[in-house]
Amino acid sequence: MLSNETIKAVNDWGDDIVKFAKINIGDKNRTRTSKMTGKKRKGKIDSTGKLRKSFSQETTEMENSFKMAISAEDYAQDVNDGTKRRTTEAQALRWVKEKPIRFREGNKFVKATEARKRNFAKFVAWKVSTIGSDYTGYLDEAIADATTKHEDKITEAAFRDAEAAAEAALKSLNNGTS
Repeated sequence: MLSNETIKAVNDWGDDIVKFAKINIGDKNRTRTSKMTGKKRKGKIDSTGKLRKSFSQETTEMENSFKMAISAEDYAQDVNDGTKRRTTEAQALRWVKEKPIRFREGNKFVKATEARKRNFAKFVAWKVSTIGSDYTGYLDEAIADATTKHEDKITEAAFRDAEAAAEAALKSLNNGTS
């Protein structure tokens, strides 16, 4: 049986992973390198807030173990890793229409015509399917930061649980006498 201290430590760790991931996603000063051009750029990872709002964690206690699950939108790991995804032009067009995109020619903004939206959707579908998105590492960094913060607390709680289990095993071997 795990102690309340262990469950609390694991739960706090999971809460901080979610908290740090949300912070990293919304960080306007976060830099990443473009796979296409190699240039560094700054900006939030999540323009709509949908990914950031989708993060949650749940810790489940079992008899002698626990399960901590982090859940988010299905593309959260792809955004972290910068992987390729199969995207159709129709999906990309729907995405383009949902976003408040302002098209430019040169230095001037131009009207967002259906033709411009379709052309941009074709480019987005091609880029995501062949090159993939840029590596962001927001989740890797969140896990590392939360682990560093909670490592001692989790280790200490787990050690106490192991010590209590060993004492209980010895007590049962000695027929209940210490």
